[in-house]
Amino acid sequence: NYNRPLTQFQEDLLTVIVKQRLVHYPLQYIIGRWSFFGHEFFVGPGVLIPRADTETVMDVCMEYLAGDKEYKVLDLCAGTGCIGISIAAERENAQVALVEKYAEALTYLNKNVEHNGVGVEVIQGDVLEGCASDKKYDLIVSNPPYISAKEMKSLQAELSFEPETALLGGEDGLAAPAVGEPAAERGADRHADEADREHPRLLHGVEVEMRVGGDRRHHERDKAHVHRVERPAHARGDE
Repeated sequence: NYNRPLTQFQEDLLTVIVKQRLVHYPLQYIIGRWSFFGHEFFVGPGVLIPRADTETVMDVCMEYLAGDKEYKVLDLCAGTGCIGISIAAERENAQVALVEKYAEALTYLNKNVEHNGVGVEVIQGDVLEGCASDKKYDLIVSNPPYISAKEMKSLQAELSFEPETALLGGEDGLAAPAVGEPAAERGADRHADEADREHPRLLHGVEVEMRVGGDRRHHERDKAHVHRVERPAHARGDE
């Protein structure tokens, strides 16, 4: 009712909210929850806010997981769990495991699993240390840090409140190894079985899709070598 005067509590609360927004504190953090792919997720300091552009990744997942076949899905760098939880909610034929390294984000992940009522496996650990590498998966999806150090300096102010560990991908934005990329990429053309001893592979001859800077490319990795999808020139700032 717009004609009803605000109570003192409401007035004070509104003042706090306005002051927070004046310093670019994220609206999503103020509200405490946000929608992603038709599902609601709790958010707050320490976890990356789900964004609409990530729903394009969900579109690809939904297409891949169509039909009645049972799939095993792994969501890396899960954060709020928006991708993995949404997959589990939309595809009953998918067995989903979510990996998250940081305790702050894990708190929201567990809360969102309960809130959305899905049966998934939550794993705390670092995939680069071999976490979740003891199983094979039909689909591995991830929204890892991919922003370069240079780009970090020009991001909108709201992003300064979100965890840098979920955003900064090193100097060129590609510090996070490609999914299924053990040490082969860092060691040039070493054979995959040699690379496996240094880092367990997650992918075994399956399709890898990488989206960097809005660009989408597909490639196949054969059984012997791990290939990298290069970041497009416009996303690297080479133009």
